[in-house]
Amino acid sequence: MTKKTKLSIENPDNFLSDNKEILKQYLKFKQSVEYKNSPAYKIQSLLKEFNSVSGYYDIFIPAMKKLSNSYAEYYRQLEIANEKLLEQYPEIEKLNN
Repeated sequence: MTKKTKLSIENPDNFLSDNKEILKQYLKFKQSVEYKNSPAYKIQSLLKEFNSVSGYYDIFIPAMKKLSNSYAEYYRQLEIANEKLLEQYPEIEKLNN
């Protein structure tokens, strides 16, 4: 994991504050017709579907958290960072469906 990624997860408030403009641009792009018609959007949709039906979310992730305390802690930090992201940008929730 890169140092920048690690810092963003460990201190999401700073990351969100420091990257406010980039995040706004990213959200605008993800909501655009151009993105929704792009191969990247199609690939992301296929990956989400595959992860859902293959048990990645329901079986693999819970098993990893049981097997690895460090992964469980990392996942917990991701959940906290995600909550803070959704507090500031609730429209992201719509992008995930």
